[in-house]
Amino acid sequence: MPSSDDESGRGLLLVDVLAARWGVAPRVPIGKVVWAEVAMEPWGPSGEFNMISKGIPAL
Repeated sequence: MPSSDDESGRGLLLVDVLAARWGVAPRVPIGKVVWAEVAMEPWGPSGEFNMISKGIPAL
């Protein structure tokens, strides 16, 4: 987990929080492809993103 002042390292963390499903596949000849399926409405009834249902503790 990156520290609060790191400038990088949160990309896949954000994908994991926002996506219903995601994965990584190698890209030939070099690199990788990240795919994600994101719900159309990830927001709760009062308009907030429900981070607790994604396993992220409230601040």
